[in-house]
Amino acid sequence: MKLTTIIIEIASIVYIIFGILVLFSKGLRKNVERSNAKDINGYIAFNGKFNLILGIIGVVIGGLDYFFPSLTKVWIGVFLVIMLASSVIQAKMSKKFIK
Repeated sequence: MKLTTIIIEIASIVYIIFGILVLFSKGLRKNVERSNAKDINGYIAFNGKFNLILGIIGVVIGGLDYFFPSLTKVWIGVFLVIMLASSVIQAKMSKKFIK
């Protein structure tokens, strides 16, 4: 397995773990309750699911990198664009949950 595949897979698994933690963390829920969120459950559910989906997409890209090694630069580019765009998309979509 190539180093690029390993890095993509590890980063994606971290996103999946983070999404699960966001969905089920009671401490995070208490912190969000103190924030400006108007729909706490929706905000937490959105962010958790968003990170899970992002992680799953990354795992798929890592799998593609493994099975199609001649396109490694393409998979790295796609992965980077998705990761960078996701932060902008998540920030814009999260605004509907904030007062």
